[in-house]
Amino acid sequence: MSDQISATMLIRTVRWAQPGRGAIAVGTLAEAHEQPSDTGIVVRIPAGALGTEAVHPGDVWRFQGATEIYQGSPQLRADAAALLRPEGRNMVATLSGHRFPGVGPTTARRLWAEFGGNLNGILDRENTEALERVVSPQKAVALVEGWRRLNPDGLIEWLDRHRFPVSLGRKLLDFYGEPARERLEQDPYRLLAFGAGWAQVDTIATQGLGLSLDDPRREHAAVIQALYMAYDRARSTAMPRERLLGSVRRLLGGSGEQADRALARGRDGAGWLHDPARGLYQTTGAWLMERYIEQRLAQMVAGEMSPPPTLDERLIDATLEHWQALNHALSAEQATAIRLALSRQFCLISGGAGVGKTTILKALHAGADALGHRVVQMALAGKAARRMEQATGRQSSTIASYLRGTQPVGPRAASETENRQTTVMHVVDEASMLDVPTLFGILRRVPTGDRLVLVGDAAQLPPVGPGLTFHLFCQDPGLPHMHLNRIYRQDSATGIPEVGRAVRAHVWPDLPRYSGPGVGVSVLPCPPGEALEAVASVHEELVAAEGGQEEVRALAVTRTQGPVSMAAINAEIYLQQMRHRPRIPVMNSLSGFCVDCPVIYGRNDWERGLTNGSLGRIVGLPPSELAVDNPEVACLAEFDGVVHDLSEFDLLHHVERAFALTVHRAQGSQWNRVIVAIAPGRLLDHALAYTALTRGVRQVVLVGDIDAMARAVNANPSAFRRVSGLRLSQ
Repeated sequence: MSDQISATMLIRTVRWAQPGRGAIAVGTLAEAHEQPSDTGIVVRIPAGALGTEAVHPGDVWRFQGATEIYQGSPQLRADAAALLRPEGRNMVATLSGHRFPGVGPTTARRLWAEFGGNLNGILDRENTEALERVVSPQKAVALVEGWRRLNPDGLIEWLDRHRFPVSLGRKLLDFYGEPARERLEQDPYRLLAFGAGWAQVDTIATQGLGLSLDDPRREHAAVIQALYMAYDRARSTAMPRERLLGSVRRLLGGSGEQADRALARGRDGAGWLHDPARGLYQTTGAWLMERYIEQRLAQMVAGEMSPPPTLDERLIDATLEHWQALNHALSAEQATAIRLALSRQFCLISGGAGVGKTTILKALHAGADALGHRVVQMALAGKAARRMEQATGRQSSTIASYLRGTQPVGPRAASETENRQTTVMHVVDEASMLDVPTLFGILRRVPTGDRLVLVGDAAQLPPVGPGLTFHLFCQDPGLPHMHLNRIYRQDSATGIPEVGRAVRAHVWPDLPRYSGPGVGVSVLPCPPGEALEAVASVHEELVAAEGGQEEVRALAVTRTQGPVSMAAINAEIYLQQMRHRPRIPVMNSLSGFCVDCPVIYGRNDWERGLTNGSLGRIVGLPPSELAVDNPEVACLAEFDGVVHDLSEFDLLHHVERAFALTVHRAQGSQWNRVIVAIAPGRLLDHALAYTALTRGVRQVVLVGDIDAMARAVNANPSAFRRVSGLRLSQ
């Protein structure tokens, strides 16, 4: 096992660095009041540890990480890094460096000779008058500005001493500024807002800093923590009083009286809000987002523009007739849904698998074109966005890309609205995946007067993030809503939509036993000890039938727990089917990836055009010339037709094998053939079963505990266990 290290280092040289990819540098141990050592230490700083900073000679960094061996020599792999303000003689090297343009070694030595150990304090106080005794006013300003960007060593030492990642220092400084350490010592529970855990912070506060168990700061923090635990874990945006009191009491380890007192202290506005009419409590952030959603949708339903735009019924009729003549007839349901979307500023279109939602999208574009409207279409998952694009022949994007776009934000000025001739219709597919923060972000970007159409299936899983939106909206009689019921012949040939409809209605149908590649839904019952091997065997048969991995996917209920978790399936398929492929090495071992291995990217990387959930495939090792220029590159992978280089840090932290995905991760995507691995557990509910079944286009094979699946189908969905503060119809 590698030795864990925490070290302060003065950077001497930078061997390699690339923005967003990391750096390899050589430094020496640098104690504040000692001459730096002469022994050079190689430190590898992956992008995840470096963040947006760059490494330059003369910098002083605090690293937390582990030793590793590279080409027979030890080096440090930094798991966390923080750029420090230097002290002592290290000042000369830092002030001579890249971060202080125009200073140079001679001026840095003059500053040290003039001020010595007082130089830190002069820069901390931004005393340009004192600095101008040695340098010009312009250089004095450059010194002060460069100094601001460095972390005070005292803050980093405090974090390091209390076992917090030193990289947290930058976030604290950005938020609190210079007095960050002082603010933490005044109220250490402020660290909870930056992702620190309750137990660690509470121990520091009560044992390290001496706060009493009934300190108002502790009681206040317990209420905030309880609300955020519900938000982050249960995905509830609100809590009823009794549930909140129980959670607060457990955190404080005290009495019900103490929990009551803690809750009473916040009524003057202390980070949470109380709705006495419904007895619900919410964090301020959740309350603000849900109130904005309510108000904006109410305005859209009522019609934000006055007078409302004229709807040319005859033009819509003619357009739909022309579209049907060129394509196929629309049902009365579909025509009604299209008219609703073209006539209302906000509407919902819902329905299960095979009911023709894609057909509606195609015809909706034709209607929008005839009315002079522009359609902006998006989906949460990249594969769903590409499916929209392929179906309609129009550009589509992920919601994450849309939210980072350059479209106007918020309400338009009156003059802009009056002069604008084109109405924009924003269409969101797979809208059941919208959590409260995402819908809030979309509505913030939809200008006044534009339209919003949410298309989805409320029987699918609730969003991965906090809150409920589409599921609640579809139950609200006050919202414009068209629900589609009819399954169409071209979609019903496989039988998957009919099975989906039965499951949607909480009916478990009779299903045939799996007999090899084919069409439709089949089952392969087996005990838990045999399920993993069975999934891998079926996967191999279906890949052979498809001629490749791309349109075959195994789906798991859990990520890591149980005999048929996503991790277990990925490991089994990799071992059984890919062991003879060229493997991808990393620093000290093999990475667990090989050429042709399907992968999923786990974060948004806008510079490379990769989003959280991008699916791809490793296509090869880096060519020798690339390996020389960029030693961090471990392999090449193709995502959406574009080849990207992946670093060792990418493989270790951002990329996973994707022979199998969780059902939650697969939501919004479809494949020709899907294997669903079933094991009983709290996550297996009606919505998960229905979502898994409807991920397959031609064939779905259910493997494992089929009785557990049937019980889940017959039970109520768990989505409405979430507590929401949204209320649209009054």
